[in-house]
Amino acid sequence: TVLAEDSRKLVSFAPEVAKKLKVLIQECLNENGLGEDAIEVIRAGEYREDEPFQNLVYCAYKKFGALDENNRIISQVAAASFPKDIDVVTVIESCGKEDGNT
Repeated sequence: TVLAEDSRKLVSFAPEVAKKLKVLIQECLNENGLGEDAIEVIRAGEYREDEPFQNLVYCAYKKFGALDENNRIISQVAAASFPKDIDVVTVIESCGKEDGNT
């Protein structure tokens, strides 16, 4: 369960998605040297600007298969995990125009 950026309401993922995300995020936490507190930041719908945290988010999207060969978010893949009543595609596409490595 996380807070959705567009409306700040709690979003619950389907159990199979939540299980997959939990595994991927744990792998990315370990790879980026972040502690479990980073998960609480994500659940709160907040994001940090530090490089390790940005690498965590990048890693999770990459492992989830939601990035193309140019490391741009594939909005339909990322949004498919969210409940249909959350307009994640609009949020993702507005952020997806930013350039950067991660």
